[in-house]
Amino acid sequence: MVLIEIERANIKLLKQDGHRAQELIHAFDQVGDWLIKFKEHRLSVLDDLKIKPERVHNVRGVVVAGREHGYDAAHMRALKMRTNDDLVFMTYDDLLGAMDSLILRVERS
Repeated sequence: MVLIEIERANIKLLKQDGHRAQELIHAFDQVGDWLIKFKEHRLSVLDDLKIKPERVHNVRGVVVAGREHGYDAAHMRALKMRTNDDLVFMTYDDLLGAMDSLILRVERS
């Protein structure tokens, strides 16, 4: 199961010093809170969603926000490396790249 937080494409991702901007911190915290609630109340959440527990082996969170242009490349790499097995960050540029790859694979099939 994947819990996705989608923010605006024009959200500020990073401050000048490379640290996350407040809006992005809020998005990460929100998904983190969802993951905690899911882990604490797994069966109730799955029951509410009408999903059988045996169909969900783990849950992950994804934050999709912003574009990469205008940011220092090293700061952007560091931001993306902050992800872990439970929480992944992607920009809209990442999504576009993934869609381009998928389209090429489908066209080659």
